Amino acid sequence: QTVALNWAPDRLAADNARLIDWERGDGCSPYVWRQDDWPTIQASDAIFARKFDPSIDAQVMRQVLQRHQLPGA
Repeated sequence: QTVALNWAPDRLAADNARLIDWERGDGCSPYVWRQDDWPTIQASDAIFARKFDPSIDAQVMRQVLQRHQLPGA
């Protein structure tokens, strides 16, 4: 949180900077992002995204990690 606040304080003050799809969720939980959603994720200005599940689609998680060159990609 500190890193995000230092990196983009104006964006965090304007909104919550999260990409969450409640519309396609099951009513209790948000939708789990999948490989087919990659264009939406990539086009988003959000700093955080919720929700990923490797048992449903690990490839989209690898793409996020690779795009941001994070360990574990």
